[in-house]
Amino acid sequence: MKLKNIILLSLTGITMATTPIAALALNNQGVSSYPYVHIQNTTDYAIYGTVKYASAFCSNDDYRIEPHKSWTADSRGVCLVTEISATNANTGKSGSSYESSGTSYSQFLVYDDKGKPDVTRVTGMS
Repeated sequence: MKLKNIILLSLTGITMATTPIAALALNNQGVSSYPYVHIQNTTDYAIYGTVKYASAFCSNDDYRIEPHKSWTADSRGVCLVTEISATNANTGKSGSSYESSGTSYSQFLVYDDKGKPDVTRVTGMS
């Protein structure tokens, strides 16, 4: 299928060409959504953080997860994940965030690193 850019007009009359994937997201044709982001907290403390997405058309998700519980986003669409941060709710300490130029992966895990929560992607077992 050949994609064409679409033109968006703002109220000020300025025009902007969107990327093909954004165009698909706007008219919802031929696009299947990525799986919702799911984060498992394996620590003994509550964590909070933000899931950041790559596009201006996507809203970031703030989350809070109690110890040994999980969280799943309510939506995602065609938004690629660029970063997931995590902070220890008791101490305010942050560990290593998950960072990417943009991934469709959806399964993540937070583990304890000396009182600081680190975020990693869950990979399949072979």
